Amino acid sequence: MSETRVATLFETGPDQAVRLPPGLRLPGERVYVTRDDTTGDLVLSAHPGTQTWDAFFDLLTATEVPEDFMADRPLNVVPERPGVFDDEEPGELRAGR
Repeated sequence: MSETRVATLFETGPDQAVRLPPGLRLPGERVYVTRDDTTGDLVLSAHPGTQTWDAFFDLLTATEVPEDFMADRPLNVVPERPGVFDDEEPGELRAGR
């Protein structure tokens, strides 16, 4: 796990800013800030995080997909393979498969 370093907080007008130590600086001119609802901790990231995933999972649960959606796609068929501990010789197929 990475070493924890200390950054400096300072006021710039009505805003609070963070001075990141060398080696921890983020690229670009913007940073995404997310507050963890459970701990209250702030997470700084160069990429959008929680809000993007929250929106994705909200959409996923709100979307109704028919049970047979893409069921006829050949890539969705699991290939038949004998199990590791089966007694059959390679190439033999079990009855009922």
